[in-house]
Amino acid sequence: MIWAPWFVAGIAQHRHLPRRLKAARISPETFHPCVILPVLNAGSEVESLIEKLRSELGPAAEIVMVDGGSTTGPPKGASCIIPSKRGRGNQIAAGIAATEAPWILIVHADSIPRSGWLANLEKATRIYPDASLFVFGQRFDRSSPGTLLLEVLNEMRVVFGSVAFGDQTMVIRRSAINAAGGFPAQPLMEDVEASLRLAGQGRVIYLGKEWTLSARKWGKGFTQRFGLIIRLVATYQFARFKGASHAAAVSEKMYLEYYPEVPTDRPKLDPRR
Repeated sequence: MIWAPWFVAGIAQHRHLPRRLKAARISPETFHPCVILPVLNAGSEVESLIEKLRSELGPAAEIVMVDGGSTTGPPKGASCIIPSKRGRGNQIAAGIAATEAPWILIVHADSIPRSGWLANLEKATRIYPDASLFVFGQRFDRSSPGTLLLEVLNEMRVVFGSVAFGDQTMVIRRSAINAAGGFPAQPLMEDVEASLRLAGQGRVIYLGKEWTLSARKWGKGFTQRFGLIIRLVATYQFARFKGASHAAAVSEKMYLEYYPEVPTDRPKLDPRR
């Protein structure tokens, strides 16, 4: 019952079947992904990540690093670095606006690509020309009963509900996200919102070629963090029924709760007032 909202959302997307069949008759776009890499006070591991990406994409690959207001120097290796309002969704939207690539590969800073990922992705775009979103999947760098549970539930959510989390590494077709109103420029739940929009434009394909993700944030307080995420995603799902503007406002509040240690861009209120 935990992921029931996602399964309901997946069933609801079947009303878009005629649009998907129409998309299948359209010739696939030239496959040439641009990497969008949102960062905030990123360390040297990002430089290693960029090297791994270029080892398969080639030295001329377009890698757009979007900085959300770091207080440290940016890592090296990206094609360009652009500033953005803080919040991963805001950063990704800014990165997409800075490129014209037909495919967008969204990479989290703490992920490690799986060898051969580009060939797997290229093959998938030929097999599924009507796809709007490809999802690689995730495996944590430290195995435990808790992380195994997360991996299974997250995979089920994509396969049965067509909803991905960003740390499962999403590959978006530009024409599909444009047709759906653009990538959601919001600080949290941008991955959920983008998935739901893209599901109405084509197939959501789970590749099962998982990238490795750091399990560091799940080291302590697993139960509390798990419960928080369940509550937030369920709250956001219900907020969407009240309209896009309401959901975006809820996202702002969720960001402050999920990242209480990160300073916001908002000015502090004068306590004397």
